[in-house]
Amino acid sequence: MIESTLQRRIQESPWSQPFPGMEDAGAAAASARGVLRSKPSVARELPDVTGFLVVVLVTLGLFIVPVGATIMQGPAIVASLLAR
Repeated sequence: MIESTLQRRIQESPWSQPFPGMEDAGAAAASARGVLRSKPSVARELPDVTGFLVVVLVTLGLFIVPVGATIMQGPAIVASLLAR
């Protein structure tokens, strides 16, 4: 249904018609147009990145953030030990 509507709109479009005087553009152009029209359109799907995002979030939550917080507490720990 959608493909037939698109093909009809392309055929009705003034941009799909050749320029005046270009009817004899050559066999190569005609065959290229035939190849382009004969190819079925394949819908492209986006890759599934859900698993990758889960791994990144778990890694951040379990390793990187706690290690960073521990490193940032280092000067506070040293200061509290030297203050005694």
